[in-house]
Formats: sequence, C-alpha cells, structure tokens
Amino acid sequence: MGEENKQFESLVELLKTKITEDGVTRVVQERLDTARKGLEEKRRRFLRSKVLYKVISDISMDPSCPMHTEIADNLTLAELSGCIDLGSTEGGHANSPGDRITTLALESDDIQRPPTSLQLQKVLKQSIEERLFDQNKALYLIVSQDNGTTELKASLLHPHLLRLHDKISGIVSSAKDSEKEMTILNSSLDEALRKQTNILTKMEAGLDILINKHYKGSKLESTSVQVQYMRAKCETLRLKIKSLLMEVINTTYNKESVK
Repeated sequence: MGEENKQFESLVELLKTKITEDGVTRVVQERLDTARKGLEEKRRRFLRSKVLYKVISDISMDPSCPMHTEIADNLTLAELSGCIDLGSTEGGHANSPGDRITTLALESDDIQRPPTSLQLQKVLKQSIEERLFDQNKALYLIVSQDNGTTELKASLLHPHLLRLHDKISGIVSSAKDSEKEMTILNSSLDEALRKQTNILTKMEAGLDILINKHYKGSKLESTSVQVQYMRAKCETLRLKIKSLLMEVINTTYNKESVK
C-alpha cells in the first residue's frame, strides 16, 4: 500500500511538471501565451493605425490647414491602393494557389502616387502632433479633473501626458476591483436576505400553529392578553430584523462604495 502511494505521488509530481493548473500542457500554454502576445501587438498596431488614419482624415477636411487639398489627394490614392487587392481564389492543388482578385482587374502599379514633398510632410507632421496633443490634453483634463493645468504650455504638460497611460490603467484596475467587491457584497446581502426570509417563514408557520391550535375559538379570559403579548413580541422581532436589514444595507452601500 505504501509503495502504491509513493508511485501515485510520483505520478502527480510528474503531471505537475507537464500540465498547468488549468489542465493544459505547458507546451500548449507557451504557444497560447505567444499567440496572445502576438495578437495583442497586432491589436495595438491596428489601434495606432486607426487613430492615425482618423487624424489624417480630419486634417484633410480642415480648411484651416494650408495643404489640406494635397493631403486629401494623397490619402485618396493610399486608400485606393489598399482597396485594389480583394483576395484570391482557392486552388485545387498545392501548386496552383489560385488567381488574385482585384478591383476592376487593376494592379497596385496602375495607380501612380506622386512623391510627397518635404513641405507637405512637415505640415502633416505638425498638424498630427497638434491634434494628438489636443486630444490627449482633453483626455488628461477629464481623468485628472484638474483645471489648473488647462493653460499650461505643451512643454510643461508633456510629462503629465506621458503618465496618462498609467493613470488610466490605475482607474481601470480600481474599477474592476470595485466591481468584484460589489459582486461579493451583493452575494453576501442576498444570502443574508434569504436566511432572514427563511426565519420569517418559520415564524409565520409557528404563529399559525399557535393561533389555530391553541387560541382559535378559546374562551379563556387570558386569551386576548396573551394574543396581544405575542403580537407585541412578533412586532418587536420584526423591527429587530428590519433594523438588521437596514444595518446590512448601510454597511454595503456606504459613501465610499457608492463612489
């Protein structure tokens, strides 16, 4: 028996070295972690590209920009180049990958994109920096709720914007922790209310037995007095339970948790 226990313990230790706590092999877990990291990096690149595209689109439609027409033309050509290739057909064999499907049978080389001038690059870069700075500044003022930094110069406000990511991450983490805590408190409150409901149900059943078997139809002189006494006692118990309920609610939904 002792030898079997040792073999079992050795097998358990071997499984711990091969399998994670979630029941996945460590090789598969490493692949999942690598895939998640790659997916997260792609998501970040996509978000950066999406934000940059939105900013450039806004600049191309802003009449106050001195070169918004040239920016709009270059943006249109870039969008056309990206919309030409629609994919490819699936081939029946490995040596025939299929035919490419393009818009109107065009190729990327068919769209001639003129070289971007240095002046255009300078204006576009300056406009992008100004718009991103204004957006980040507005987001920082919302997060920090500090009106004293509204009139700060860009050089003085830049360090605050660099720490904006950490501030937002802290707010998100705090919100998630508060949500978890609220869920636990709600579960505790529901459990307390269920217990109190069960107690009240048992009290009601006991009162029905007392009234129907011992007091109903009785002609004793002390019947009315005892009934009034029991009524007052039940009312006292009801008030105690209600006071306990109010105390639980007050503890759960205090000023700190409501914020």
